[in-house]
Amino acid sequence: MLKNNLLGVILENTTISDLNLDILNDKLNLNNKYFTADVDIRVANVEEYMDIDYTDLDALLVVFRSFDNLSVDFLKKVKEIQIDSKLALCLDNNSNDDELDNHFINYDVEYITSNERLLDALSSVGWQSLQLKSDDRNKGDAEDTIQDTNEDSTNDSYESFDQLLSKLNYYKSQLSQIDNIEQRHEYASILAQDMASFIGDDDGADIDDLNL
Repeated sequence: MLKNNLLGVILENTTISDLNLDILNDKLNLNNKYFTADVDIRVANVEEYMDIDYTDLDALLVVFRSFDNLSVDFLKKVKEIQIDSKLALCLDNNSNDDELDNHFINYDVEYITSNERLLDALSSVGWQSLQLKSDDRNKGDAEDTIQDTNEDSTNDSYESFDQLLSKLNYYKSQLSQIDNIEQRHEYASILAQDMASFIGDDDGADIDDLNL
């Protein structure tokens, strides 16, 4: 059974119920077009940031209403955290998104422009607990997974870059579970085709450039 990942949520003048997410009993359920994933969450107020254990987090989300209430010391601490996915969301509708985006770039944090985009942003994280959606797929059969994914990649159109990232992250996690080198190359080829279709490259991407 796959272990749930851990998302740290730091709140400034807001509550966890203000987020446009499916959260129950400190568990977040991510549910999009391609997969579902159960993620454990650890919630704290921004004033408690020095007391938070960041060592076992897989991703961090900072939710705030005023950037001025996020101290420089706190932001420096966030920058020091050695995880790939660090996100920030402002719940003030009057915020200047371009200005906030520039602020957070300096601290290695991805700024999310709206509560409605939060699910897509979190879905782009490479959660190990994700499960591909399918009514009849045998999840243990790598060949069936490859065939079905190929059909999906032919018929589906990507509605946003965030959705593309979430699907590519699923592909990458599946590759790590396939031992057969020929199946790995076939799966990598599907991934390359999806990337090429999104950027409009008729020649396709080079599998060797994917580093999978």
